[in-house]
Parts: sequence; structure tokens; C-alpha cells
Amino acid sequence: MITSAGIIFASTFVALLSSPVVTLAETGFAVAAGLLLDTFVVRSLIVPACAALLEDHNWWPTRMLRHGIG
Repeated sequence: MITSAGIIFASTFVALLSSPVVTLAETGFAVAAGLLLDTFVVRSLIVPACAALLEDHNWWPTRMLRHGIG
């Protein structure tokens, strides 16, 4: 779901590459590249790796709510 949304969102910015205005084309490329990097690298590799490294600390807000703290 997230991957398909990222691809669709990035493809809308790729459409800016056909613009005769150079600034719009550069911006479209930069945003599309950033979205694809976020979609395929950050959300599929880095976020799960950080969650695995943090283990129980990753879920600290729910632990506080479960125990009535805060």
C-alpha cells in the first residue's frame, strides 16, 4: 500500500520533467527521486532495521498507556 502510493506520488512529479521551465523540471526530478528513495530504501529497509534494533524501546508510548503512566 505505501509502496504503490509512493510510486503514484513520484510519477506525478515525474510529469514535471516535461516542463519547458527548467526550475520546474529540476524540482520535479528532485522530489520524485526523494520520494522513490524514501519509498524503497527508508520505509522498506531502514525503518524495520531501526525497529528491530530498538526492540522494546520502540513501543514505549503504548507501554506507558498500558501501565497507566502519563
